[in-house]
Amino acid sequence: MKQAAAKGLIRMHEAGITQAILETALAEAKNAGMTHVLEIRLVIGELSSISEESVEMYFEILSMGTPAEGAKLKFTRVLARLFCKPCGKEYEKKGSDFSCPRCGDEGVLIKDAAREFYIDEIEAE
Repeated sequence: MKQAAAKGLIRMHEAGITQAILETALAEAKNAGMTHVLEIRLVIGELSSISEESVEMYFEILSMGTPAEGAKLKFTRVLARLFCKPCGKEYEKKGSDFSCPRCGDEGVLIKDAAREFYIDEIEAE
């Protein structure tokens, strides 16, 4: 029961985030003298709690009747970065494997790496 409630909270969190994406895109398009948002490119860190599917679903609903209705969302995922203390190598995490490609020791996550979520670019006309 607690797990289902937690999933519901994440979804509501994504509704707020999606509303902010929409408002930002509309404001930026308006400031640039554009009347229609065509595409929004988003960057999402692998370790963020953002679900692309939820953002797309909320965007479709929230953008109805706005100049962003029908706009495409494009997502770029940023992989988590790890640091190996024994050999000093920094590397990208591959799947669920934390081991260093140089020495095989287990790396540690670099603080705040791959937790980002932001608008990279807005295309409008």
